[in-house]
Amino acid sequence: MKLKTALFITISSLSIFAQSQTAWLNANLFYALQVRVTNRYLHYHTPVDFQKYNLEKIKSFEEISGRANTDENSNFDKSLTGIHYFYNRRIIDFDQNGNPVKFFYFYYDRDEGKTTFYEMTFLYDGSGLMSGATIYLKDTTGKVDWGRELLFTINADKVTTIRSKNIMTVPDWLPDVNYQVIYRKNGSIEQITDSGHPLSFSFDEKDRMISMSLIPSVYSYAFTKEGKIATITETPMFEDPITTKFNYDKNGALLSAGWGDQNISKIIDYRNGPDGLPLTAREVIMMSGYIEDITNYEYRYTKW
Repeated sequence: MKLKTALFITISSLSIFAQSQTAWLNANLFYALQVRVTNRYLHYHTPVDFQKYNLEKIKSFEEISGRANTDENSNFDKSLTGIHYFYNRRIIDFDQNGNPVKFFYFYYDRDEGKTTFYEMTFLYDGSGLMSGATIYLKDTTGKVDWGRELLFTINADKVTTIRSKNIMTVPDWLPDVNYQVIYRKNGSIEQITDSGHPLSFSFDEKDRMISMSLIPSVYSYAFTKEGKIATITETPMFEDPITTKFNYDKNGALLSAGWGDQNISKIIDYRNGPDGLPLTAREVIMMSGYIEDITNYEYRYTKW
């Protein structure tokens, strides 16, 4: 069985409280734009659960992931802590209403020796609805390589389209953003699609994402009766689907997520703080009973 795209889920399991449609729309637009800009699978429900962040007065959330340290024989050892080298780093800054105002994404491809650093800034109108954004691609020194503005069309307090406008020269390989947001009669989000890219998101009547099509895979989401993510099924083209299952403690904090059988498995275990937010996590890939790879995660929070 071929290893599938990593399903790194962190805050995704937080309780989903009753929220306004504006809050859900902001959160889903935020997620859809993250995926479009990075063209990568990223964690869903981060940070859809605005009320949880507000309750804990979170001003900034940071996640760092990287390859775990090995012993003197280059073997993985679960007892070893720390990170040998980075894979990626995400920072999300929030306003006091729990809306994301900045998104930083650093990705390191060790095989190609390539680093990528995106910075996105989000604007909101007087009603609290996301109304604009800018995107910059920078190098590790902070030098801007290219920039774009995202223009939002708003009708009847709903974002209907999002289109990109170049602030400066952008590379030929970078496609435009052409999002259309489709709603049901009750005002809930039904779909977000991109006319210039085979990327789409579908939502249930509670505004929760239930499907995402991101070549080469389709991701399907199921929820528990409490509103937490129960499973995520990845169905790649021409390959068997893989279903990641989530486990929680009695207070609803995420304990683990993973999939596998006796031949291959991928399990991520979380160590949470007293507020139920993760502090560290370890993802272990096993093949035929042996450790193939370990990724360690560290989480940091700044409060208001």
